[in-house]
Amino acid sequence: MACPGGCGNIMRLPLVSNRRPHWSVNRDWLGRPSLSPSVHQRNACRAHFWIRKGAVTWCRNSGCGHP
Repeated sequence: MACPGGCGNIMRLPLVSNRRPHWSVNRDWLGRPSLSPSVHQRNACRAHFWIRKGAVTWCRNSGCGHP
């Protein structure tokens, strides 16, 4: 997926449990995805966010200038 912080990075988030780290995706009854745990870019972008019900929710410590 493309980083929502605007840095242009393509992020690969493994969904298989034998990889570390890995994420899980659940969909609500409307098909909107939620991703767990949060995603924290450790590059210059410093984006830190959740995807909940298909929307990006920024963590307070995100370095992207988002709340």
